[in-house]
Amino acid sequence: MVHSRQFSSSMSATDQARLFSSLIHGKLHTFLSNLQNESHNHGHFVQKKNSARMVTTCAFTGRKTLKNKKHAALPPLDHVEALVSALSAEDNNHFAALAFHSKYMETSDWFKLFENLGKRENWLLILEIFRWMQQQRWYRPDDGFYSKIISILGKTNQLNRAVWLFKEMKKQGCRPDTSVFNSLINAHIRNSSNKEIALVKALKYFEYMKTTRHCKPNLVTYNTLLRACAQAKEHKRLEQLFEEMCQEGIKPDICTFNGIIDAHGKAGEFSAMVSMFRKMRKCKIKPDYMTYNSMIDAYGKAGLITEMEEALEDMATSKVKPQLSTLNSLINNYGAAKRVDLMELVVQNMSALGIHPSLITYEVLIKGYGNSGCFEKLRTCLEAMLDAGVMPETTTLNAVMEVYSNNGLFKEAENLLDNVAVMPTELTYLILYRGYLKHGRVDKIDALIERMNAAGIVPNDKFLMHSLEFATLDPKSRTSRDVAKDSSNNAKRVSMHLENSRTIPKSA
Repeated sequence: MVHSRQFSSSMSATDQARLFSSLIHGKLHTFLSNLQNESHNHGHFVQKKNSARMVTTCAFTGRKTLKNKKHAALPPLDHVEALVSALSAEDNNHFAALAFHSKYMETSDWFKLFENLGKRENWLLILEIFRWMQQQRWYRPDDGFYSKIISILGKTNQLNRAVWLFKEMKKQGCRPDTSVFNSLINAHIRNSSNKEIALVKALKYFEYMKTTRHCKPNLVTYNTLLRACAQAKEHKRLEQLFEEMCQEGIKPDICTFNGIIDAHGKAGEFSAMVSMFRKMRKCKIKPDYMTYNSMIDAYGKAGLITEMEEALEDMATSKVKPQLSTLNSLINNYGAAKRVDLMELVVQNMSALGIHPSLITYEVLIKGYGNSGCFEKLRTCLEAMLDAGVMPETTTLNAVMEVYSNNGLFKEAENLLDNVAVMPTELTYLILYRGYLKHGRVDKIDALIERMNAAGIVPNDKFLMHSLEFATLDPKSRTSRDVAKDSSNNAKRVSMHLENSRTIPKSA
């Protein structure tokens, strides 16, 4: 057992480098025993004086509001949070709630409201609110709101609606500025499965921006396009854009390089990734933890453990402190490589870095143990997670189901479904369904469909397509000797079961 000593976040950069180098070379026991206790940092409390009376003007509505230090004119509550709660209630009148709370809302509050709803992917409600705002007497067209909503639509996979809103904006007499075009370019790049076509469309907007006075490309524009070029493997265009950017007097920043390095890594273009990393150093921009995260993740997912550890060692030498995401990536990659010893070593020494395991940490551990066939350790990991006060979610259930189903442990998988406190989803049943097909246990499919019906889950078209896709895989690509030889017959069997399930009435 490793005895680790937890220390504060003020640990010196030199000690961080020594710690991480020791981790790589398996000398963590000695290192930790030599650590000295470090004192805790004391925060500073700054007290600001408030004037007794303030007059604030809403930049959006033009209304003036008088605030008194002792007797505030506004109700003492966060109107954005209150409005979100009111809009989330099914039986509430949205327009009445908007009319009431809008009296106290300033421009920044509306942005905060859209941001809050955007995180919930409630883009339809955002459009409804914006349409209501446009009908109010105090509303004035504002590029900022269009930019924000287009950005949210892009993030929620609503590209067509983002383009529609862009056209609607111009009809309203607004002139799209740089931020609007940046949001639209990003929406195209995020929402297209064909990166080459997305890049072509994005570059058309970019060329228009260069010829228009009020919406010249900025650092965000170039960063977005450079990342898109890397994703599309357009190296020549990437170099041209990079040179053009520098010629325009726009200096690349850490985000520029991190975006390109991450895109190259995800595309498996390791030489291009390393080349950009060297160029980053040449530009005297120090890599941060996100830079190394991208490289560690890229090498690890490709099974290049030696290269991954070299990146890790460079991270320690550069005195960059790893984050939870860094350690989770290491655990995941070691687990995929069936290096349970190194996976557990990272976990054991998390506290030494002042980092505590999260739900994601436990989930990647579950996958790692399952991949290595360490099922008893998997169960111990689940117990440790509960003891640490980390509650499982549907993703946790699905991770365990994936392990059991892939390894043909159907008794354990079925017992888990019967006794788990987490509500299974359609994906949970799909995982088990695939496991049955993988191991040739089509005799269990009828019982699974009945189980889904009892839970009120009816297979939809997405379930059907995923199942058919798996059933029609080349039998040689599956490991079980019991799998059916004729994949077309498997596809027909899957289709029959799913179609029959649609006619089964739901249980009371």
